[in-house]
Amino acid sequence: MPDLIAQGKRRQDRWRRRLPALSPPIVLGREAGAWSIAWDPCVSRHHLQFRMRDGLLVVERLPQARNPVFFRGEAVDQCQLEVGEHFVVGDTTFALVDHRAEVSIAAPVPDNQQTFSPGYLREVGFRQAHQQIQALMRLPDILADTEIKPELYGRLVDLLLTSITSSRGAAIVAADALSGPDATSMRVLHWDRTDGVLTQLQPSATLIRESLTTGQSIVHAWHRRTVSSESLQQQEFDWAFCTPIPGADCRGIAIYVAGETGTSAPADALHDALKFVELVATAVGNACDMRALRQQAAALSHFFSPPVREAVAAAGVDSALAPRETEVSVMFCDLRGFSRRSEQQAADLFGLLQRVSEALGLATHEILEHRGVIGDFHGDAVMGFWGWPVLDGDRVTHACRAALAIRDAFETAADSSQPIFSGFRSAIGLATGVAVAGKIGTVDQVKVTAFGPVVNTAARLEGITRIFDVGILIDEATAIAAQKSLPKECGQVRLFAHVRPYGVDTVHRLYELASASIAAEQQWDETAVARAAAIEAFRMGSRADAERALQTLNTTDPLRCFYQRWMEQHGAEIKPGWDGVIALDRK
Repeated sequence: MPDLIAQGKRRQDRWRRRLPALSPPIVLGREAGAWSIAWDPCVSRHHLQFRMRDGLLVVERLPQARNPVFFRGEAVDQCQLEVGEHFVVGDTTFALVDHRAEVSIAAPVPDNQQTFSPGYLREVGFRQAHQQIQALMRLPDILADTEIKPELYGRLVDLLLTSITSSRGAAIVAADALSGPDATSMRVLHWDRTDGVLTQLQPSATLIRESLTTGQSIVHAWHRRTVSSESLQQQEFDWAFCTPIPGADCRGIAIYVAGETGTSAPADALHDALKFVELVATAVGNACDMRALRQQAAALSHFFSPPVREAVAAAGVDSALAPRETEVSVMFCDLRGFSRRSEQQAADLFGLLQRVSEALGLATHEILEHRGVIGDFHGDAVMGFWGWPVLDGDRVTHACRAALAIRDAFETAADSSQPIFSGFRSAIGLATGVAVAGKIGTVDQVKVTAFGPVVNTAARLEGITRIFDVGILIDEATAIAAQKSLPKECGQVRLFAHVRPYGVDTVHRLYELASASIAAEQQWDETAVARAAAIEAFRMGSRADAERALQTLNTTDPLRCFYQRWMEQHGAEIKPGWDGVIALDRK
């Protein structure tokens, strides 16, 4: 795509911007962001709009513009420019150009080369401090207002050309690799020059490679000619220097500046320019690294709660996320109703995806809100866990509170007027035990998750909720801890059954976790004795005693409903030798 160059009366009143291929009309004016012409009072705040169409730049003067647009010597309200043409507003010329700068391996061997380390340049002072400090004062605004790198590169090049008076061109260059004799791995990210819009800039591949390899500013100078007069002989030089931009996020990127000087010691004449560019490069590198850290923090926010993020930041990402064995509480939360909705919305998969994303968002919000970690997504289920990367003595309490909050959020949302949640309910399994948690994966893919039997247990519990028709099932380790630490006004725990899960030989004591309101509705406290008697009679093989005790429970109690249903279907299995364990025939 071509570039648009704006040039005012003064050298520093200039910018060059790459035109986007596909975009809505772009507004240009005195207050138009990246397309501002702040130096020209004849340009209105919003003066014109333009866009590329079929290889032409279509320009349209806006109704509020005070002054005309001149094209081919005439005042127009609209015009179409081919590459090489220009239009004028006030004292500013806008030229449409399309020529690229490429790194060259054919640059002649310099007559003079000098290297400057970053430490040396920081120690020496400016010789014309006022001029450079005035230019540096513009840098914070550039770095603060510019988020997109191509725009940042353009504004940096503008700053360099207007601040270094002996420069004729500047570029932001990048090297994908520094080995090899050619320049195929080197790119010009943005460039401009002040000595004619049609003159190309050809940065030296050798200079760029040396500068990036050594991490230092390097000056090359080429003798151009000798000027003689009656009183003196003075050599004139073409020069170029390259300064790497430090920082992990800018690795392989450098600032390249070229120009001319009339002195026998070009490096000395460039003293202020070198120090200025070194400061600019350092500021850019720091800003890019800070921006990368903010993006990293934003990415972590999708997985970690704020307290966990603070701990990760304090310890360092690599150290904090390193996999290690620790005790965790793991939750699996599944969407009930997903399969039915998938069939109903087969013709609207994007709509279904939006509904599922919104529904899972309820679960992830509560996991993060209660200091948990988002471990993984399994289709229509989300896995969260507590106890890593920060050791958490209250992990069971936090996990239980999160499970209860998710259950309540789904119940409230499903009963509300929001159609996006209608038909969805949550099913939650919660287990506590030892796992390996951290960045786990292969050389091709890594994710933050937990691994171990406790994860499988939580997943099985979530599946068993369908069999028992309860919202939340927890294992014995979680139940014991919750009975000690979970306030009764938040939720209650009760033994539900002795179970041998499908494909497993181990017997598990499974517990139901419910909110205080549900426990009160089902009269958990009032029926505790009868409930315990029913489970014990069932376990001992006394079906009549079990049925008699169950009759005292609330008719809507899932425990009563399950046991009565099971005994109607499997009553013949209760006979001498019965161990009271319900063997499940499916996951």
